[in-house]
Amino acid sequence: MVRQRRIVVPAPFDARLLERFVQPGDEVKEGQPVARFDSESVDRTLAVAQAAVAEVEASLRVAQVEMEQAASRYTRRKGRSELFSTEQLEEVEAEVEVSRARLESAEARLGAARTAAEQARAEAAKATLRAPLGGVVDQVYGSPGMYDTRGAPVVAIEAGEWHVRFAAPPEATIGLSAGAPITVTFEDHEPVLGFVIHASPELDPRTLLHTFEALLCSDELPAGTPVRVLAVPQLAEGELALDCSGSLEE
Repeated sequence: MVRQRRIVVPAPFDARLLERFVQPGDEVKEGQPVARFDSESVDRTLAVAQAAVAEVEASLRVAQVEMEQAASRYTRRKGRSELFSTEQLEEVEAEVEVSRARLESAEARLGAARTAAEQARAEAAKATLRAPLGGVVDQVYGSPGMYDTRGAPVVAIEAGEWHVRFAAPPEATIGLSAGAPITVTFEDHEPVLGFVIHASPELDPRTLLHTFEALLCSDELPAGTPVRVLAVPQLAEGELALDCSGSLEE
């Protein structure tokens, strides 16, 4: 059935809602702040992650110095091998290998620490909840001061777009990837062009069908009307319509 596209924006993590910047009926743009959550816990995680990066960076510098010193000793002894026994040369060569291993370990730990810090930074940035798309605020949930769990609804936005969800068997899904054009036919309405915006890669275990969501290229449609979805053949030049700004020509 055809419905207006409605997105519910969830809480990013377990935290207290501090502010909500929108009310039902407000127009919002993509990326616009709609709410702010208490970020104390995620800020603390970020601080710990940044401290870990600094600590590993220091360890890396120490490992680099040790590596350089061991390599220098080995080069000097190797250049005057007549002054050193085989055991002494093997000893300093072993020092080089050990210091190299420590350096590689520090480099690996630094990479992991930086990745953790980037993830913590991204999580902290979610404290300011932003609209994932433009539209009109349809509904708000809860109120400032309330504690929300991750995934709890905060704001619902009507995108001002029409979409349809449909299912198809595996043999009928060839070409129905994201961006693929479709035609939707109605009983009492002209056919409407659309394109797939989401394609489930897995079968629904209950129906054994793949599910899809498509955006329809129309401003006004009969909501709740059953429709039939038809795949549009690939264009002669080998290009597919990717959005509603273009049109398909036969």
